[in-house]
Amino acid sequence: RHLFLRALRFHPESPKLFHEYFRMELMHAEKQRKEKAELEHAEMDMGKLDYSDEILNGGLARIVYKNAIQKMKGAESHIGFLSIVKLFDFAKELQKEILEDLQTLHADDPLTWDFMARRELEMDCLPPSEHTSKKAKAMDLARKEERCCVVYETAVNSVSTAPMWKCFITFCLERFKRKTNSEELRQKRQDRLLEVYRRAHESDLLEESLYIEWLHLLLELNQPETAVAIAEAATKRFNRSVEMWQTRLQVLMKLKTEDVTLCFDEAFKQ
Repeated sequence: RHLFLRALRFHPESPKLFHEYFRMELMHAEKQRKEKAELEHAEMDMGKLDYSDEILNGGLARIVYKNAIQKMKGAESHIGFLSIVKLFDFAKELQKEILEDLQTLHADDPLTWDFMARRELEMDCLPPSEHTSKKAKAMDLARKEERCCVVYETAVNSVSTAPMWKCFITFCLERFKRKTNSEELRQKRQDRLLEVYRRAHESDLLEESLYIEWLHLLLELNQPETAVAIAEAATKRFNRSVEMWQTRLQVLMKLKTEDVTLCFDEAFKQ
């Protein structure tokens, strides 16, 4: 504890230090809880041993956290505390407080919405069972992903920015790339991903790197006409980007169209 306090005097805004100090206090509380439980189980006299309820419930960790959020900026550092506290079952109330603070202090940060959406994947829908069918598991996963997307939909309406759309698309892309034996789930993921790409494009909030990923995906899914149209729109929007023009040319060459030369000429004029 003294070492962490000394380190923080030199680095008062270090998220890493605050996170590890926070973890240490939770581990210390967990250790004391186990010691107390063992003594009680053995019916031993605890004498002068002081097991404060506040400390046992993570009170010192809470003080570390409260000091940290006054000095650290951004949702990412805040989320770091949630990633740690969820590992300690006795700190549910502290976890709830940190989550509420995150939503209050960083309501306009895309990372907050991204975190809240992805939490839905951790929620249990089906009772744990070794005999649950593959179809039931796929349906359960589909429902979880739908709930994630409900949060993302709220997010892009509340915080309509390129970074927010990127979070939504990244999530959809991750789910699309996950293997599944359910053709229905795979198709749902594909349709959702393409729809979110389209909406971000129509909102003029799709980043250049995501356009390039989208184009490769369209070719992979054998949608050449859509790929050509999107590539043309992307080069109009990012007309100074060499990589964007290069990707458009790759699309045209892969489709062996006669527009390659015209595209070269158009690119050199920019």
